[in-house]
Amino acid sequence: MKSSHIHRAARCATQKPESGPARIARLGNVDITKLPDDALLRNEQVAAILNVPLSTFHLLRKRPDFVRPVRIGCRTRWRWATLKAWIRAQEAA
Repeated sequence: MKSSHIHRAARCATQKPESGPARIARLGNVDITKLPDDALLRNEQVAAILNVPLSTFHLLRKRPDFVRPVRIGCRTRWRWATLKAWIRAQEAA
């Protein structure tokens, strides 16, 4: 009988890696009209809101004028209120 770790590794090795657009479609679904200002968003959700590929989002987040993330342990999240303010500042520029 296989241990659960070996079984899980074998199952993951046979699955196809998920592409960027497929991952954004799965994880990026968010209704921005229902988001409270203090909501914390994942990378895929922010990329979907900005309508950019995940790779472009990772380049964008390295810019010094981009929103600073909120770190919770080793996780990076983005506060909706500060992201919304950054989007408005980009529109005004």
